[in-house]
Amino acid sequence: MLRYGAVVATLPYRLFKVIWVCGGGLGIMDREMAQRSTLFVADLATLGTAGVALLIALDFTHGWRRPSPPSTAPGRPPRSASPFRPLRPPSRPPTGSWSP
Repeated sequence: MLRYGAVVATLPYRLFKVIWVCGGGLGIMDREMAQRSTLFVADLATLGTAGVALLIALDFTHGWRRPSPPSTAPGRPPRSASPFRPLRPPSRPPTGSWSP
């Protein structure tokens, strides 16, 4: 349910933008300003960026991304997914022993 929070939260904003791009004047006091091409282009651009942001939010919450392959540059070891977790265990056991 929370995965679609970005869709629900931005719905009024996106609906207003669609109405304005289609030529409607809902919520605009100055009708003459609403008919200018600069406002049309600005509304279209912000509607597009809102759509991209929505897709990014859905991607983060649904996990649509595929993991990227490790680096295969010659002479370099492949990078791990996390800097805190090594790719392979150490080649020799740690020296010393711990006793209570």
